[in-house]
Amino acid sequence: MTSSDRFQQYAGLLCDVGLSLEPGQDVAVNAQIEHAELARADDGVITDATGGHGKNTILAQLAADEGARRLGEIALVDDTSPIGRSGTVFRETLLDENATCHIAWGAGIPSVLPGWRSLSDDQLRTAGINQSATHVDFMIGGPEVSVTGLHASGTRIPILRAGTWQPTTAPAL
Repeated sequence: MTSSDRFQQYAGLLCDVGLSLEPGQDVAVNAQIEHAELARADDGVITDATGGHGKNTILAQLAADEGARRLGEIALVDDTSPIGRSGTVFRETLLDENATCHIAWGAGIPSVLPGWRSLSDDQLRTAGINQSATHVDFMIGGPEVSVTGLHASGTRIPILRAGTWQPTTAPAL
């Protein structure tokens, strides 16, 4: 798991695993979200959500505050996850996020930075950590997902293919 750089651009993302938002858990309403899609995000800002059940709930979440329309987390999960291998969608975010790759819109994960506890919100924001009152995990994983890293040198490095971690040796900087 890592925090997304709030300034980067992302292509469209599709949620193909159900997500349940319950009272007191991310939002103040109960909603089922399945097969929703986040539209292309320019400069790190999610521009729209389309299709799927729960679209209005997603749009309300994205309007929560300035940071809600930015991605805050990227987590890669391979197919050895016991929760994922169970084949069950629990509709409980804390379980389902351990079943497959996911991203989250809203607040980033500051603990990826050394000394993060002593950093102000402005310092975290400058470092690329998104600030928001919301953080909603959005499942995007599955056997069809391929993840490729892009090294500073421009070299593309396979990270995850068909649910399997790829052995890699990153080039030196």
